[in-house]
Amino acid sequence: NIKDSNGCGVAHWAAYKNNVFYLRLFKKLKISLNTKKKKLTPLERAIFNDSYDAVEYLCEDDVHVVKDTIKVDVLRSESIREYLTEKK
Repeated sequence: NIKDSNGCGVAHWAAYKNNVFYLRLFKKLKISLNTKKKKLTPLERAIFNDSYDAVEYLCEDDVHVVKDTIKVDVLRSESIREYLTEKK
């Protein structure tokens, strides 16, 4: 439950860094993969850093629901934009 100065925990950083290994580990350890800090969830952190594998894991695992608040059409990554469009 340790957070950095921005309020981000280990799941936020693993998602941001596209580290699916740690996301799986955190899930097994029952660390929340849906905690919102500074208005962003780990999924949103992954999206905004173009971390495709983390986005795919977090969506496919049904841990997160892609919210209507994410403006998919303005995302830089075409592959993430296409993937999230399919998920909505």
